[in-house]
Amino acid sequence: MLLQDMPVAKYESKVRHLMEKRDGEPLYNGTLEHAVILIVHLLKNAKDSVSILTGKLNRDAYGRESVVGAVNEFLNGEPRKRKIKVLVEDESIFSAEESLKHPFIQAISSCDLQQVECRVVPKAMQAAYRFHFIVMDTDSYRFEPDKDRVGAVA
Repeated sequence: MLLQDMPVAKYESKVRHLMEKRDGEPLYNGTLEHAVILIVHLLKNAKDSVSILTGKLNRDAYGRESVVGAVNEFLNGEPRKRKIKVLVEDESIFSAEESLKHPFIQAISSCDLQQVECRVVPKAMQAAYRFHFIVMDTDSYRFEPDKDRVGAVA
C-alpha cells in the first residue's frame, strides 16, 4: 500500500508513534490530510518553539479546527515562554480583512504577543529558495522541498 493511500487513522497512528520515539525516522506525506495531521502533532508535541515558513498559511490546513486547537494549546500551555515564529510569503494574510477571517491568525493574535513573531519574507528573498517547512523545537519537522507541491518529508 502506498503511503498516500493509507487510511487517515492509520497514518495518524504512525505519526503518533514516531513523535513518541523522536528518533529522526523519516515519514513521507503527500496529501493535505497528512499535512494537517503532522501540523497538529508538531504543535501538540512542541515543548519550546515552532517555526513556520509558508506561502500563505493555507486555510485548508492552518484554518482547520484541529490545527487552531493545537496552536492554542501550545501557546497557552506551560511553560509560558513557548514561542511561535511564522514567516509568510503572501503579505495579504496580515491585512485587516484577511486576518479577521483566518482562524489561525485569530488564534495567535489572541495570545501573549511576546510569544508570537510574524513576518513577511521579502519578494527578492523568496526567489532564493523553493521550500516550505514547519519545525518543532530543534528536532522534528515537516519539510516541503517544492513549495508548489503538497509532497513533504517529516
